[in-house]
Amino acid sequence: MHKYYDIDVDKRTDQYLVKTDTRDPRKIEMSFILNQYQPQLKGTKLLLYQTIFLNKKEADKWTKDEIRKDKIVLEKWWRQMSHSWKHFAGFVPFQRFIQGKKRTFYCGSYTLVNTHEIATISGLAAAARIGAEYPFADDKLGKKQFDTYCSLVHGRNLTGGLRPIKNTIVQLFLLAVVLCMIYRCLY
Repeated sequence: MHKYYDIDVDKRTDQYLVKTDTRDPRKIEMSFILNQYQPQLKGTKLLLYQTIFLNKKEADKWTKDEIRKDKIVLEKWWRQMSHSWKHFAGFVPFQRFIQGKKRTFYCGSYTLVNTHEIATISGLAAAARIGAEYPFADDKLGKKQFDTYCSLVHGRNLTGGLRPIKNTIVQLFLLAVVLCMIYRCLY
């Protein structure tokens, strides 16, 4: 990790590390220091990293072969779906208006961007909408992410941690994001 990232894990609490391929800046490798955001690993001496290598067709560009085999705890391959601009233009800005209709709350990574964190936060938000308390109220960053998600996807703040975002401001922001994405797809 130290070969590619300028990080002092004893002094910094970085969670996500991104390495750009010097031969092609459009390509990245993402690594995560699991100890920094998995509560059960905080304070353990052994650091656990997760690295995601994208596009198996270009495996010759990966740094995977530089990892010692005896240091690999688990290797898992999966396919990752990706949202198109149509998702961001046609669903994301409007789902807040269907949340709770007919006693139904939508959750999963489809509600915003396709990440594990969003999938988890969305489930906690749906639970909060039907009366459950947010379980990580003492985690300042977690609470802020939860409140931000709820403001965007549910149109309301569920913990009182952030000022509720006015619908018009959120809608304008989402519209700007969508327009940028459409422009990028067309040009």
